[in-house]
Amino acid sequence: MHVRVQNIKPKYMSELEVSGSDIYLQNEIIFQKGKKYLLKANSGHGKSSILNFIYDCNKNYTGKIIFEGNEDDSIISVRRKKLSYV
Repeated sequence: MHVRVQNIKPKYMSELEVSGSDIYLQNEIIFQKGKKYLLKANSGHGKSSILNFIYDCNKNYTGKIIFEGNEDDSIISVRRKKLSYV
């Protein structure tokens, strides 16, 4: 299982705000099964937002989130069974 995040950013952020966030400057981020990841940034720089986009709690973004090679919204239940964050 993997989650691929491509060119993602909140719709409400300006290009200037995006340029101040290491998270949104990445063209592609791949999260792989069995690995642990640390999202480290100052307050307000996108850590919670990107996780909410991936977990489908917030759809107010541009870019792509590809879950196990599939972009389809019908996989929401599978996504919620296989993903977690603290």
